[in-house]
Amino acid sequence: MSMHAYFFIGIALSGLFFFFAAKRSQKKIPNQSGKWSVILLTFSFLIWATGLLEGVLLIPRKSSKLPPAPELLSSYKANPYILIKNSILYVIPPKNTFRTFGHSFITNQLGFRERNFEFKKPKENYRILVFGASLTFGSGIDLDHRYSNLLENMLKKKFPSKNVEILNFGMAAYNYDQEHDLMKALLKFITCDQVVIGVPGDGLQMTTQKNLTPITSMGKIKRKDLDAVLAEVVKMFSNPNRNLMTIPLSEPSDFRSNISWYKKLRLFKVIESRTLINSNQLVPNPSRLNHAVNEWRGIIKLLKDKNLPPPIAVLLYRGSVNPRKNNYINPTGDLAKNIRLLKFLGGKLKQEGFHVVDPLPLFKQHSGMSMAISEWEGHPNYLGHYI
Repeated sequence: MSMHAYFFIGIALSGLFFFFAAKRSQKKIPNQSGKWSVILLTFSFLIWATGLLEGVLLIPRKSSKLPPAPELLSSYKANPYILIKNSILYVIPPKNTFRTFGHSFITNQLGFRERNFEFKKPKENYRILVFGASLTFGSGIDLDHRYSNLLENMLKKKFPSKNVEILNFGMAAYNYDQEHDLMKALLKFITCDQVVIGVPGDGLQMTTQKNLTPITSMGKIKRKDLDAVLAEVVKMFSNPNRNLMTIPLSEPSDFRSNISWYKKLRLFKVIESRTLINSNQLVPNPSRLNHAVNEWRGIIKLLKDKNLPPPIAVLLYRGSVNPRKNNYINPTGDLAKNIRLLKFLGGKLKQEGFHVVDPLPLFKQHSGMSMAISEWEGHPNYLGHYI
């Protein structure tokens, strides 16, 4: 039902209540007429006022939406992801130069935004593998400003006698099932000492055919130029157990929660943006959570089989270019929802055996500062990654 329908229904109901109140007031019913008239008139006024407010909010206003980002800056158009055959994984074409919102980068031999490296690490090196989605990939920021690069520099300064090596395998829009499969494939060939997983607030989807195929394409890259460099990648990442033929077309219906009618009202959305009234909205329902938990358990088992310590899960917060929307001390609206979701996920990850890092206290120290790259790109800027 449209918002206009709710407006007219509200006005109609208020008129109906008013009519009944007037009728009852005309009838001389001892001890009851006055009371019921007041009740009906009160309901009439409340519904009328709500309908009126909803109607005011429906009046067209000048759009505050930004125009589309310049094509030069558009990550998806600049980075034609390639789906790995017989897998749910995709990479950016290996050994090529691309841009993410103006920042150029070169992909390594596996198609990730990282330097080339030896699969078997030198004994004197302490190697950490970092997995995650676009925030870990570093969408919209320079290579040296990503949290993985910053961490490597910090650890090298803190432990100058150690050869610290942090390798970033973040890939935009990856879900936990893709990170699990990627980790499983890499650890067959790559040795490391520790695994870190960046946990954003939007990685709870199930990878399906519908959300996988639109992301991936060959773009303008000629297939014959890719065959040689992709041969090793295809060999590493192929997975006969989970690929386009075995994953569902779309997410199960019980993954989606029904939205109550009143939450569609403009009036509710205005109140919601200024309060904590709907801060639990992003918390996953049991079906969606169970899917994520199964992937987490698979990761825990995988690392245990490889004699590696439990993974470190880092809760990744984001913000806005508007400092007023970055009030981490008294959050409301979308910020409150994201904080609530990450706290929920952090608690569940701890239960499953992850070491959880929650930087929220640090974000509170920097509350009220710009945390996003630009009006077009909502991912965290250098300060967000530094925290």
